[in-house]
Amino acid sequence: MGLPWLIVTLYKLAKTGEAANVPAGDLTFSVMVFLCCSLCCFAILLLRRVVIGGELGGPTTSKYITAAICVTLWVIYIVLCTLKAYEFIKIGSSD
Repeated sequence: MGLPWLIVTLYKLAKTGEAANVPAGDLTFSVMVFLCCSLCCFAILLLRRVVIGGELGGPTTSKYITAAICVTLWVIYIVLCTLKAYEFIKIGSSD
């Protein structure tokens, strides 16, 4: 998450001489969504360790189901952050 902001800051600093400002509200939403998705992934890995005996590998069906769930969580994160960036989701705005 830090690399895009570093690039924007350096670009804006070189172009206009001003520092780039990132609204805190967008960052908070993104971090909270990421935290929820990552906690779900860790819960899945812990469940796999208890049930299957390992986080990775195992039976083919459970491998693909786990991979599909993790990819779906990633897509949910991207979609929610995109909807927030384009203001389809308005949370915490005082406007």
